[in-house]
This record gives sequence, C-alpha cells and structure tokens, in this order.
Amino acid sequence: MHGPLSFGLLGPLQVLRGGQPIAVKAAKQRTVLASLLLRANQHVAFDELAERVWGEEQVSQPRQTLQVYVMRLRQALDGVLLHTEPDGYRLELDPESLDIHRFRRLTDQVKLAGDDPGRIVGLLTEALALWRGPALSDVPSESLQCGEARWLDELRLQAVADRLHARLRLGAHQEVVGELYGLTGQYPLREQFWAQLMLALYRSNRQVEALEAFQAVSGRLSEDLGVDPGEELRALHRAILNNDSSLGPATAHTSAPAPAAARPGGLSQLPPGVADFVGRGPEITHLGDLLRGAGSAMSVPVVTLTGPPGVGKTALAIRAGHEVRAHFPDGQIYVNLHGYSPGPPLAPADVLSRFLRALGVTPEQIPLDPEERAAQYRSLLTGRRLLIVLDNAIGPEQVRALLPGEPGCAVLITSRNALRGMTVLDGARPLSLEVLSPADARRLLGGILGPDLVAAEPAAAAELARLCGHLPLALRVAAGNLAGRPSARIADYVAELSAERLAGLRIEGDDATAVQAAFDLSYDMLDPPAQRLFRLLGLVPGNDFTKEVAAALAGLTPEAALPLLRQLGTANLVQHQAGDRYQAHDLLRLYAAERAAAEETAEALDTARRALLAYYLHTARGAARSLYPEIVQLPLPAPRPNPAPRPAAAIAWLTAETANIVAAATICAGPLAPYSWLLADALRGYFHHTGHVADWLHVVETGLAAALAEPDEPGEAAMRLSLGTLHWTLGDNRAAAGHYEQALRIQRRLGDLDGELATLNNLGLVCLNLGRLTDAGAHLRSALAHADARDPHRHAMARANLGHLCVDLAALEEAEAHSRAIVAIGAAEGSRLLATYGHYVLGRAQLARGALAQADTVLTEALATFRELGHRRMEVEVLAALAETRRHLGDHDRAGADAEESVRLARGMAHRVAEVNALNALADCAEPRRAAELHTQAHALATSGGHVWGQVAALLGESGTHRQTGRPRDALTSANTALDLIAAAGEPTRFTPAALLARGAAQLDLGDTDGARTSAEEAVRLATGTGQRLEQDLGLALLGETLTDERTPIL
Repeated sequence: MHGPLSFGLLGPLQVLRGGQPIAVKAAKQRTVLASLLLRANQHVAFDELAERVWGEEQVSQPRQTLQVYVMRLRQALDGVLLHTEPDGYRLELDPESLDIHRFRRLTDQVKLAGDDPGRIVGLLTEALALWRGPALSDVPSESLQCGEARWLDELRLQAVADRLHARLRLGAHQEVVGELYGLTGQYPLREQFWAQLMLALYRSNRQVEALEAFQAVSGRLSEDLGVDPGEELRALHRAILNNDSSLGPATAHTSAPAPAAARPGGLSQLPPGVADFVGRGPEITHLGDLLRGAGSAMSVPVVTLTGPPGVGKTALAIRAGHEVRAHFPDGQIYVNLHGYSPGPPLAPADVLSRFLRALGVTPEQIPLDPEERAAQYRSLLTGRRLLIVLDNAIGPEQVRALLPGEPGCAVLITSRNALRGMTVLDGARPLSLEVLSPADARRLLGGILGPDLVAAEPAAAAELARLCGHLPLALRVAAGNLAGRPSARIADYVAELSAERLAGLRIEGDDATAVQAAFDLSYDMLDPPAQRLFRLLGLVPGNDFTKEVAAALAGLTPEAALPLLRQLGTANLVQHQAGDRYQAHDLLRLYAAERAAAEETAEALDTARRALLAYYLHTARGAARSLYPEIVQLPLPAPRPNPAPRPAAAIAWLTAETANIVAAATICAGPLAPYSWLLADALRGYFHHTGHVADWLHVVETGLAAALAEPDEPGEAAMRLSLGTLHWTLGDNRAAAGHYEQALRIQRRLGDLDGELATLNNLGLVCLNLGRLTDAGAHLRSALAHADARDPHRHAMARANLGHLCVDLAALEEAEAHSRAIVAIGAAEGSRLLATYGHYVLGRAQLARGALAQADTVLTEALATFRELGHRRMEVEVLAALAETRRHLGDHDRAGADAEESVRLARGMAHRVAEVNALNALADCAEPRRAAELHTQAHALATSGGHVWGQVAALLGESGTHRQTGRPRDALTSANTALDLIAAAGEPTRFTPAALLARGAAQLDLGDTDGARTSAEEAVRLATGTGQRLEQDLGLALLGETLTDERTPIL
C-alpha cells in the first residue's frame, strides 16, 4: 500500500494511507498513537504516555512495555517519523495530515472572516464535515476521554453554535429550527442553543412556540440544577413578549465593503423602460404575481418569458421588473446574456463575476474556479430579496448557475428558446409572449408618429402594423423611418414595405419576415456612408461601443463618425446610451453582420477587424504607458501607440473598455491571432494593479493557447510572464516561478533583453519568497546588469528589488546604497514615484539597523506618497513595516492600527504575500491568545503559497507566544523549525539572530543554560556583524541572564 499517511481523531481513531484504512487493533496501541497525535511534533514524556495508557493502574516495567507498543506502531505505520527522544517520543508529521489541525485551521479562519456570515457558514460547514462521531470514541483511556475528548467536543459544539449564529444572520431561521430542536434535546442545559431556538422560532412567526421553549429550558434548569436561566435568555424572553423590533431578521452582509448593496434598494441595474411602451397589462400582472411567488409553492420563483425575436420580451421584462421593485427592497440585478448575438453568448462564469462585483465583491476577491464563484454568489444572495433578470438566454445551461439557492430572491429569464428543461427540472413557470394586438400596435405607432397622423390614415396604419407582424421591434424601426421623413405618408411607406417583402419572396405572416423587411427598408433609406458604418458595427465583439470604435471600423475620424451615428440613432438602428456610448439590439447587430458578410469583400472585412483591434491595442498600450511606465511589454505592429493620456483619463478608459477588449482578445483567430496575446499583454499592468484576476486569467490563458497554436515564442513568453505575475499576486510562488522560468528560457533563446529583464526581476522576487536566496541574488543582479541606464524606470526598479533582497540578507550597507541611487534617479527624472520606491528600501534598512526614529520618518513619508499616487499594493507593504517600527518604538496603539489597516487592504486586493506580513505584524501587537491565532493564520497562508520568510516570521512569533503562555518546549520547537527553514535557504538572513534568540530564550526556560548561552553568543556575533542593533542588544541581555540565571522572558 502506497501514498501519504493521514490521521483522524474526530471520531474513532483513523489511519489512512493513500485513502485506504490501516487497522490499529490493539486498544493500548490506539491510546499511545492518539496521545502522540494529540501532541504531534511535540515531545511526549514516558510518564504522560503511561498515565494515558494505564491511569492509576500499577504496571511492572511500563517503559519497556511502551517501547514495545511504539515498535509495533512503527511496523504498522511504515514511513511514519516517530522519534525516540530523552525520556519520551515525538511523532513528526505534516499538520495538514491530522484532522484536528484542519478543523482548528478552519475555525481559526472564522475569527478572521470579519463581517461575512456567508463565508463563516462555508468554513464551519467544511470544518464540521471532518467529524465522524464522538472524538476518540474507540480510544480506551479515561484521562483522554475526560480531558481531550471533552475539549474536542466542546470545540465542535462551539463551531455548531457559531454556524447557527451565522445562518441566523443570513435569514435562514426557518431552516435551522429542526436542527436546534435536536440540539436542545441532546444538550438540554446548554443555554446558547435554547436562545438560538427561541430566536429562530420568533423570526419564523412562531412566537407561542418561542415562549414555550423558554418555559421548557426554565423548568429543566430548575429541576436539574436549581437555577434560573441566565440573563441572555431572560432578556430574549422579555424582547419576544414585547415584540421588540430588534429581533427582526439580520441585515444581509457581503464578503467585502459594498455601500450600494448594503443600502436597501440601492442596487438597481435594470435599464430604463422604453418611453413608448404600450399594452401588456395582463402579462405584467401575471408576471408580478409569479415573481412575488403568489399562488406558488416554489422556494425561489423562476419565470421564463419566451417568444419570437422582436416580440418585446426584454421591454416587458424591464417594465415588469420596475413594477415589482418594491417587493425586492435589496434591488435588482440585470444582464444581457447575448444568447443570439453575432458574438459568443456570455459564459455563466463571466456573468457570475459581474454579479459578484455588483454585490460588492472586489475583483480580486472573486474566485477563479467557476464553482467557487457560484457558491460565493449563492451565499451573498442568502437572506436578501433581489430580483435577478437574465435577458436573452440561449438555453438552460447558461442560467442554472445563476439561480439563488434559498428563498427571498426571484428570477426572470427571457429567451427565444422555450426553456422547457427549466420548467421540468427547475420548477420554472413559463409565460409565452405573443405579438401585440392590432389596437396596441396602432397605439405604439401613434406614440412615435403622433396620434393625429395615425388617425388621419387609419387603414394605412393598420396595414403597416400587419406588415410589421404586430412586432414591437419592427414597428419601432418602421416608425423611426417615417419620423425621419416628415412629409411622407403612411400609405406611401406601406407601399414600399410591401414591395420589399415581395421582392424577397418571403412567407406572409412569418415573424422573421416582418422584422427583416422593416430592417431592410430602414437600411435602404440610409446614406451609403451610414449604411457602411452600420454593417461594420456588426463586427463589434463587445456589448457597446464609442464613436472612436465606430471611426476605427470605418476608417474615419471620430468627428466624421458622429453624424453617421446620429443618423443611425434617428432610424432606431442604434441607441445612444449614457455618456458617449452606443448600443444596438442583438437582432440589429446580427442583421448588420449579415449585411456586412453579403456586401463587404473579405479584404474589407479583414481591414475593418484589424483596424478595430489596432484601436483597442494601441489605446490600451497608451493608457498602460501612462499608468505603468516601468512594465516591459511586447513590441507593437504599426502604427505607433496613441499618445499616453493623463492617468485619470487612462484609468477611466481602461475601466470602460476592458470587458470589450477581453471579448475582442478571446475571438481572434487565423491571421488575427497575434492580437489575442498582444491585447492580453497590454492589459497586464491594469489587471495587476486592480486585481481583476478572473478576467486576467481568462484572457491570458486564451492568449497563451493562441501563441502555442501559432506557434509564436515571443507571445508565449509574454503570456508566461503574465501568468507568473498572476500567480505571484495570488500568493502561489511555486506556480509563479514555474511560469517565469519557462518565459526566461524562451526570452534568452530569442535574445529578448527587455523581456528577460522583466522576468529576471519578477523571478528574483519569487525566489526570495521561496527561500531560494542564491537564485534570487543571481536573478536580481543579472536584472540590474541588463537594465539600460537610458531607461531610468527599469534601472531604478531593478535596484529597488535588489535593495529589498539586501535587506532580507542583512546586507544593510548595500541596501542603503541602492536606495540612495534610486532616490537620485527619481530626482533626476522628476519622478516622485521612483524616489518613493527608494525611500521604502531605505526605511526597511533603517528598521533592520534599529534606527527606529529615522525609519518611522522615512516610512511615514513613503506611505503618504504612495497613497497620493494611488499605489495600493505599496501602501499595504509600507503599513506593515510601519507597524513593526512603531511597535519597537513602544507606540503599540498606532502599530496595531497600521497592522489592522494593512491586513484589511491586503485582503481586499488578494495580495497574499503582503497579507502574511501584515498578519504577523498584527500578531506582534496583540495579546498572546490572539497573537497565536494570527500567527497560525499567517503560517498556514505562507506555507500554502511557498512564502518561506512569512513562515519564519510566524514561527518566531509563535515561539514568543508559547513562552508567554508557559509552553517553553513548544517555543523551542517553533524556534528550531524557523532555524531549519533559514538553514535550508543556504545563508544567514536578517531573521537569523532573532531565531537564535528565540531558541536561546526557550532553552533558558527549560534549564539548558549552556545551550542558551551558545545561542545568545551566536546571535550577538551575527547581529554585530550586520549592524542589527536591536538583536545585538537583546542578545547581550540574554547572555546576561545565562550568567545570572534570571528567567525573564525575552519579548
């Protein structure tokens, strides 16, 4: 049997290898193994093991018997690291292989989940799923059953209570009543469960039962213990009697700040209703009843509104949505799924990203995995009352992931498809929409043309309605044509429209024929330049466009394109949206694309597509050059990039156009394939600084696939570089290094010095995080050698990265030299940003030297500048350094505030490395219990991402908290583990003296004076050589203690 070992104590003792069970049949061997697992990676003395196995029973030769048990365990568990130590044993294992550790890790994460009950429910559900029954249920040890088993069960019950509390906050009061009845029966003296049951019953409109529950617990407490209920229960009882409004359902929460979503009714994505909407009164009433759930047993009302193209499904859905908005106080979210557009339909994963952003989730907090996105979406909807409008769906699979999981919300779906599968499998209520009645069709014409004109030609108006198939879209296009010709008579237009239909030999009464005929006539009445622009707009891949996009397609200036767009708007062929943006109905876009295919040559279409992609590419590169001048990117085909706009305009343009650029990048094929990776490359800086990780991954994977298919090695290298940066941003240093190394091999083969410089810089930083110090130094020094002095931005950034490496290696003089050079480059270039990068390196070096007042001044100035310039990533890092500085200065309040802010910002932008550093900084400011929790969280996060120095800092923090709480052996273990990680890196670092001091302090606590003295002497020697005055002073103090045998903790 092969595979890793894993162990379980949350239930019967469980040992698995590769998922297959290994039996430990002997009862006392199970007791020994359970005792060692409960203290995994710690020393367990013979006396403690004997007490666990035999209790007060007198046994001859217990030590020899235990040795036999351990020998048999080693045989049964081949490969387990069970070390014999003086006076005991130590079982070495990966903490993640033990279910108790995984349970505690998940419950610890709950404490850091903040005001996010949805995430808390998810974490605790995962944690409680680890339990297979009562802890240690088959381990026959009285002391373990009375001690550890009860402790573990208490942790489980608290997790159960915390999950119930979070579910109550999410409004799931009806769903938890049954579980709470069971818990109060099983644990009748646990008042917390009774309080939760009373609250859940009250919120479920079961006030009498809530009061009866209070009487039941009162009687039980009085009978069993002779006491009354506690103040919490009595206060809740009084509130229920008084119908206290504060007992109402909790306000919905999200996983990130979302001012619009948190404000009732503040989220409103429904487009405005059409001005000339007519009829549909019965349909609106019926839709309102269905969406409110009237007369239906559905937990989540889902309504499908179907019908032929142009029949007015979208207009009716929007009108109905506005009519019922009062029933959905948390707002409405809307999306056009583009099920029948010229381009590809929206993928459910992309829609989930949009909805999550609308619900307040920052882009960087959106999971990459589509299933995780769907789970997060459903969690955020729990407890809310939202209307979700899914317009223009192509089929059930496009919408199922977008359905809520619990009551409160309603869903309205429009589609040409009947969506029968939704009716059968999802309980959807169908409504099929017919064309307008003749009377309503005439009313629509009168609303656009004027009632007098229609009244003057009633027969012609009726015939026009008939020719348009009584379809609202065709009627609007026809009326738009007539409105543009004030002297025209309806009868004359009817004659033209009749001739148009007959010329195509189309079938009378066919809805598509009516729409096509109206479109044809509107199109034929345009001037040739407007016709050409209209049909080329069928090539636009995104949802909307600007006059600049239209100009690029038609080879015009924006000023020349504007009057043509106005002409198209007058003819109702495009709609002018907010600001300077335009949009066309999906049917019109499809019609435009068909006309383009029929009337444009292949060469003309290729020219237009290239012009559109070139516009997106060069404008994006101009914006990137303004915002991120230090970023190395692929060379561009002619023409040269557009002039760089001012930063505010650049970020506004990228924000508005990114969705369209992503759409364009993902449909490039054939000769246009290079645009796929060029566009992805152009967006790298924007994605990196804004945290749009889902879009980033989508576009860069598309670009990489295109580059590999071509094949194009420069494109592949650029995509590998981008993927490396994406994974580094997400904290996965190992994956980042793999992509960077692949990019570097290609760049060196191609002689791409600019690309090699960028990759060397990034790879050097990732190697530093991974503890590969030799590689980090080689890469960063090579990057500096590559940096062309004529490119001051890249030269300065290479020095900054090397400066940070020097700080971590405690090469402080070299770090300060780099910082001075960077500041000088910034001054020469007039760049405050570059100068501030230099000040940050200097501040870190001064902190490492112990020059605390100077570090505080420099870092405070750097923080102010980074904030002013909007560089949030650097703000996070400087705050963590300031927290450490101010803690050493004794300003614990400001240090704690800085660290809290750093943690908040790091989480908000998914900057995992910074989050680890911030958590450790915050832990160092906290009281021992909270400090232990924060260091544990930091250690887990750092370990998962391969951030060695984050692990080291967390271990040293843990060592200090272990000493403060009277656990010197654990303190020594943590310090030794940190020293092992440092040794594996190959050379001393700024952490080495601190790790030696942590070991020495623990050794002194354990009575190992000689060992403590050796550790202190080595720490002093190293700190004196590097100039780390704080560690030098602490080392001298520890040396003094070894001479006087004083046991004052070293903090």
